[in-house]
Amino acid sequence: MDIYNISDVKDYPFELLNPEFEQIKYDKELKKLIINKPIKFSYYFNVRYFVENNIRSCTKIQECKVVRLFYAWSWLENINNEKWTKKLIREYIEPFRNPSPGQDPVYIPFGTEGKLIEPPFCRPIPIITVWDAVALLWTIYIIKMGESFKGMGFRDQIIYLSRMMINLGDRISMMDTRKESLPTAINITISTEGEKIVKFMFGASVRSGRKTNTITGKMLFKYQDSIALTRVINIPILNWCYSKIATVKHCNYPWGNCAESLCWYALLEPRVVLWTQAFNIKDREIRKPCSKCKMVKCRMYSEKAVAKIRSIWWPSA
Repeated sequence: MDIYNISDVKDYPFELLNPEFEQIKYDKELKKLIINKPIKFSYYFNVRYFVENNIRSCTKIQECKVVRLFYAWSWLENINNEKWTKKLIREYIEPFRNPSPGQDPVYIPFGTEGKLIEPPFCRPIPIITVWDAVALLWTIYIIKMGESFKGMGFRDQIIYLSRMMINLGDRISMMDTRKESLPTAINITISTEGEKIVKFMFGASVRSGRKTNTITGKMLFKYQDSIALTRVINIPILNWCYSKIATVKHCNYPWGNCAESLCWYALLEPRVVLWTQAFNIKDREIRKPCSKCKMVKCRMYSEKAVAKIRSIWWPSA
């Protein structure tokens, strides 16, 4: 098996892998890359697949998958240098990316109750699924890459963060080949005072995994309801809505399911304005807040937990 140096990959025009580009152009350009230069890979690829299948040279299709896999995960290298991010990667990302031989990827390594994690920029939040961890780590990554938008105006900064949400959605779609395993939506919430961004956070909706020989569809739905309930238990405003509001028209998702849930709670401050936007990964479109999210927002106002929550409406895709 050939394993190449990761430094040879860094100059690849990875924007060609962005689904916003026409598929024909993407295929032609990627084929050209593969023909002209061998695709490289390292620790951040699922090398076990190549080892177990005794693959010494990749086919063109396999090379495409390797490049997509690199694009999906390579950013983790930039944040794997702090104790708490290392622990988060070890506990949530590695069991998903590199499951034990013969085992399926792990989507909820600590069961449906997860763990309370205290990021350096917000209050403790429940991290339950691998997608919760990916969204939180992506937040840290964008914070560390903040030099990219420091010189921008306020409106352009918000648009930039909105685009980073879509970028995250594109990468998540490459992390798992089975689309039913992916979160339906992701969210960006930005805390502002005046025209100054104070904090921001990315989040994901609940998704507990995929059907296997031992996990049925009914079990997955039960897991997802339990995960959403864990969010409810840990988020007081959600808990109030769950206990006081009997039914909500036009929304069949359980309280706590939405991508907004963790982000809104994490960034609550009485004086701030929260800007928020959600992105449907499968349909690649901006999604409006559901009926339950609107009720949560109203409750936040009544408790004076936040000054205002505004939607980001300008074009982002």
